[in-house]
Amino acid sequence: MKLDLAGPQHAAAIYQILTEEMHPEVGRGRINPGKVWDRINDCITDGFVYLILDGETIAATVGLIEACSWWSDDNYLADSWIFVRPAYRKTRAIFMLMRAIKRHAPVYIGIGSDKDIERKAKLFERFGRPVGIQYKVD
Repeated sequence: MKLDLAGPQHAAAIYQILTEEMHPEVGRGRINPGKVWDRINDCITDGFVYLILDGETIAATVGLIEACSWWSDDNYLADSWIFVRPAYRKTRAIFMLMRAIKRHAPVYIGIGSDKDIERKAKLFERFGRPVGIQYKVD
């Protein structure tokens, strides 16, 4: 497997992975195709999108974009998505992605799902420390 920086030629494959594989796992909200395309393209043109490739197959991807807190003018990079395809979850793919993310440290990454939170938190704590938490109030 190898790390690659995504370009516009990868946008369609990333879109398919995010909408057909990641979204069913996350399960929050309905897909707005225009917003998905816009975020992918924004990350490619104004941020960083890394791919872990197994030959020509995308094994994993992360999209980073500049953000800031509503109370501050200080910018930082944050993830828009981090996704390792199920067949690659027992490989080094996540570690390869995290090494790429660390090139831009500090970067804020989050868990945008209500599934496997403890497992994901334990994994991410290997690379950084928790900063805040969200709760859904029903």
